[in-house]
Amino acid sequence: MSKVILDEQKVNILKMLYRVHYDDLNQEDIPISLRLIANTIGIDETRAKDFLYDLEKEDKVQKIHQGRWDFYRITSKGIKYIEYL
Repeated sequence: MSKVILDEQKVNILKMLYRVHYDDLNQEDIPISLRLIANTIGIDETRAKDFLYDLEKEDKVQKIHQGRWDFYRITSKGIKYIEYL
């Protein structure tokens, strides 16, 4: 898979988390599940987890581990990245 496609998928994930962050129905800034992110973007969960791992290392997303599940939300650095695209 080319780097351009990888970067495009990471940007798609950030855009999705950005929209969720500013959604009027998400006033509590509730994190989103890995499964929902993968399904929304149209990729499998393993690939989504890899992209999210990279984004977490770049401090653009925050991972919240609850029980057996991982949830994610965009960070201020991720928000700035999307706003300056």
